[in-house]
Amino acid sequence: GAKKEKTKFDKEWKEFKSNAEIKINANEKRIGEFKVKIKTASKEVKADYDKEITVLEQKNVELKKKINEYKYEGKDKWEEFKQGFNRDMDIVGKALKDLWAKKD
Repeated sequence: GAKKEKTKFDKEWKEFKSNAEIKINANEKRIGEFKVKIKTASKEVKADYDKEITVLEQKNVELKKKINEYKYEGKDKWEEFKQGFNRDMDIVGKALKDLWAKKD
């Protein structure tokens, strides 16, 4: 029944949320390190990266907000949320990795 489903969700949610928070914090740390790293770059390079990093930072903040504001509305919506969230998370993670690779 619905109650059993909710119990299963609660367990899954705790795990999902803590994993997401670990990734979000890792992204934040990487963004911070990146900003330090580009301090010494040339003006053109900096301008280029600044734009990208601002976008990624914004996306990361949005992910944090999404996870903090999520309310359970049934199994289907949860599956949908999970998929969307993981996709966005992967996009940010990959973009940060690519940025980092380009910088070296």
